[in-house]
Amino acid sequence: MPQRPKLTENDIELSTRNKKGDPCAFLRARVLGANLKQSSTGKPEIAVLFLYPEHDAVLYWDGYLSDAAIPYTLRSLNALRWEGDVKTLGTLWDYVAENKFDGVEAVTRIERNEYLGRVSLTIAGVHPLGEGEEVEERDSSAGPSMRRDAFLKAMAALGRDDDDAESPPPGPPPPDAAAVPAPPPNPNPPKDDLPF
Repeated sequence: MPQRPKLTENDIELSTRNKKGDPCAFLRARVLGANLKQSSTGKPEIAVLFLYPEHDAVLYWDGYLSDAAIPYTLRSLNALRWEGDVKTLGTLWDYVAENKFDGVEAVTRIERNEYLGRVSLTIAGVHPLGEGEEVEERDSSAGPSMRRDAFLKAMAALGRDDDDAESPPPGPPPPDAAAVPAPPPNPNPPKDDLPF
């Protein structure tokens, strides 16, 4: 099979804006393959190769499996029909090995990435078919209930239930920061030999 070119800014127009106001585009894509690998920092990640048939070009999405990134990676993997969560990450290996991602279609959010002076396109999000620009509009105008739903979903993905997400235990309200006096300065501060 001939190697396909990488999707570039010459192929598409970044005509939509993400929540930060940066240019982006939503494109339908099909998975050509997936692989589990180790990132440059030694953390596990999944690399998914997407084909953009309208442009006959490809682009990789890297799903990081670090503690901080896992809720976002799981959401994207679920958009690709993997039904696991943080407790069943071990099944991801079999899913990839059995090529179950291959052929799955999704909507990808493409954004510009600049690193060390080089500009390229990157997949900033993976959404199920039927979602796209309306996802960003809904997210960017989300009220408190949507944020709570998103939070609870992320907590569930990390194996915590709703009880863990409750507000602090009842008790007296915390003191007003302005009403609490500052501690007196230390008359004998520790000495060090640092020049700053």
